[in-house]
Amino acid sequence: MPYSVGVIHYRSYRELSDCLDSLLLQTLPAESTLIIDVDPDRPRPRAVAERPGLFWAESENRGFAGGANLALRLLRERTDSDFFVLLNPDVRLEPEFASRLLSAMSRLPRVAIGAGKLLRPDGTIDSAGIQLPRNRRPRDRGSGEVDRGQYDSVETVFGASGAA
Repeated sequence: MPYSVGVIHYRSYRELSDCLDSLLLQTLPAESTLIIDVDPDRPRPRAVAERPGLFWAESENRGFAGGANLALRLLRERTDSDFFVLLNPDVRLEPEFASRLLSAMSRLPRVAIGAGKLLRPDGTIDSAGIQLPRNRRPRDRGSGEVDRGQYDSVETVFGASGAA
């Protein structure tokens, strides 16, 4: 299950180093990691210079979606990956994140987007996928709830948070 990672970076220098460290600890390593910097007027962070093998690209700031689209295009040009993981730089992945997510995705060929459970620093849930309730206002499933494992199984959701 080859996969590549795109990190959309905008002035998050402190968080970027921790994000990249968590990528190195994945039990299923990424084929390639690309950082899209949408603030090209700033110098490249030391966290990138200290990690050989990372790709770096700069772009004008077209928001997260613009950076994500550029990351996907560049990764598709450079790799043979079957899956692409897009991340905000403040995300820290547990070591089994990629292997668990990609294992589930490969068993569900009709699924186009997958997401993990996102926790805030205090341990409460930020998002366990996006819900679309009857009022048609999308919301983060489980947001603000204490994590008790209630969203630990593979389930169908409306969408995924852009953070991961």
